[in-house]
Amino acid sequence: MPPTLHGSGADGWRIAFPPGYDAKELASSGNAIRVTHADGTSSAIELAPDLTSAQARQHIAAAYREVAAKYPRFPELTHYRVGLSLVLLILLLAQEAVLFVVRRYRSAWAPALRATSVLGWLALAGLIRFWYLA
Repeated sequence: MPPTLHGSGADGWRIAFPPGYDAKELASSGNAIRVTHADGTSSAIELAPDLTSAQARQHIAAAYREVAAKYPRFPELTHYRVGLSLVLLILLLAQEAVLFVVRRYRSAWAPALRATSVLGWLALAGLIRFWYLA
């Protein structure tokens, strides 16, 4: 015959064991677990947090505060990055407008200006990557 469970809450339950088990009953009441053995003796265990765990939590919280003060969070740069993207878009449109005019009136200069602009964009990308967005 299997053990039977009585009660359904976390603070008040009881398991009754049939004959043949070393324990007669295992019960929970409040913050304690009580075991009644088959010979009639009983023992209880108090369920209380260990003081050392509370001290450990305080130590961890203090260490976290110390590190947070020493190494502040990274700055939020989303606003600046959006602004930079808009400036770069305007710069690209202005470049293409200038190249359009140059192709129309001085077509021999267009390939040299296009190559120079590619090098300029690469240099600007490196500058932004390693200086502004780092």
